[in-house]
Amino acid sequence: MERGHVLIRTAPRKDKVVARDLCDCLYYYDQSVKCEVIKPGFVYVNTFTTYLGECLNLFYFKKLLKI
Repeated sequence: MERGHVLIRTAPRKDKVVARDLCDCLYYYDQSVKCEVIKPGFVYVNTFTTYLGECLNLFYFKKLLKI
């Protein structure tokens, strides 16, 4: 598995919610995950890319992210 640094663009004013909930989801798989809000609308995530894909495929996150 490969650890990656990812910058995620979120829906307006949802960056703190996405960072919190995405870290909770990723923590189930990877206890060393790091999520933080970089600036409004952007969240930085450091985790394994396969686990990130698992969480981002959830319907909840598809509504909160700009892809």
